[in-house]
Amino acid sequence: WTSNGVLICDTTGAGIFGIYPQIVTDGSGGAIITWQDLRNPANNGDIYAQRITADGNMGIEEKAVIRHWATGISVEVYPNPSFGKISIRYSMRYSMHDISLHIYDAAGRLIRDLNNNLASCILNHVSVVSWDRTDDYGHKLPAGIYFVRFKAGDLQAVEKILIVE
Repeated sequence: WTSNGVLICDTTGAGIFGIYPQIVTDGSGGAIITWQDLRNPANNGDIYAQRITADGNMGIEEKAVIRHWATGISVEVYPNPSFGKISIRYSMRYSMHDISLHIYDAAGRLIRDLNNNLASCILNHVSVVSWDRTDDYGHKLPAGIYFVRFKAGDLQAVEKILIVE
């Protein structure tokens, strides 16, 4: 932290001011701050949020963690949360031919079959496929929680995707 603290949002000179500020812990020594301001007067204000870590950094820390490597396969999503296009990185330790990649909504419904976009995933190789946040019919998906499932033979890895607007 600096001696004067950390600036969360600068609207100096814009004639905008934050109202109804709230602060809660992020559970890791940092905080999450929310406020409302009128930078978009057409809708009577928006609510904003900003995370600040214990060391004074803002935002979400993205760590490259392969969570399922012990099973022989892994899947990662980035950026996550996402505002736009999403990259899905998948890999497997052992060579397998029966592989699939699917996107599901929070209710477990199949939203997108990405099998046609899969590159051949060879032994100890990492491949990446890009997803444009559309379903199988080309419709843009709304903000929400989705899941990507990578299957290789009898093994599977699942990762949560958070889409925000």
